[in-house]
Amino acid sequence: LGTAKSTCARSFVDLVPGIVVRDVTAGTTVDRLIGSMDLEAALASGRRRDHVGLLTEAQALCADDVNLFDDAVTAAPIGRPEDLPLIATMAVGADTVHPQLLDRFGLCAVTVPCRNPKDRELIVNHRLTFDDGPDSFITTCT
Repeated sequence: LGTAKSTCARSFVDLVPGIVVRDVTAGTTVDRLIGSMDLEAALASGRRRDHVGLLTEAQALCADDVNLFDDAVTAAPIGRPEDLPLIATMAVGADTVHPQLLDRFGLCAVTVPCRNPKDRELIVNHRLTFDDGPDSFITTCT
């Protein structure tokens, strides 16, 4: 059963309008995260061309199941926590998070699976309302 971890994590984006958030997944490579040189373009033109990484594109990162990430990605230098906020979820029952990331978490929210069908229906309806527009969702919940 889902606990809406990802939905909750992504909802923080709406608290800071205009912020550029990039998703980091378990399949993200170190090159994609920190950027790399475009070797093919450099060989073809003789000039250096860089691929911009997520760290350069983003003002915040949103990472699902961060405890499933490859060690090379979690060990990559991602800067100071105050410069680049990290919003992350952890996969239930999986390994612990990489020690380098532990100091990046200032807040932890624990989710509990909802097993009641009527409550789950209400949750799905709230999610659909949120998808139609956060403003309409806020109006219905206040």
